[in-house]
Amino acid sequence: MRSVLMMLIAMAFGVALVIGGLWTWQASADLVADWPVARPDVMIWAIRCGAVAAIALGQLLALRFAVSAIYRRRLLDDLLRLSSAVACVIALVSAVALGLAGR
Repeated sequence: MRSVLMMLIAMAFGVALVIGGLWTWQASADLVADWPVARPDVMIWAIRCGAVAAIALGQLLALRFAVSAIYRRRLLDDLLRLSSAVACVIALVSAVALGLAGR
């Protein structure tokens, strides 16, 4: 029962991350319009990279908790989780770098 509850909480958090990332991607221009920044175009891409990181983390949670709980673990599952984690880290580093460049 505890693993099912943990899976449901992780899936809810993963879905919230994906929805929040999609909303952030769409609203990035509106968010930057309210901030006094030197380069708004760079800040828009910083926010969008953060949104990609959130979406990749949401997919990683879905792969780790939902798919692994239902199906048997294989090499392809491990590769998909690794690629999602790498995409999340690259997008997060890019978001920080673009955020520093755009202020």
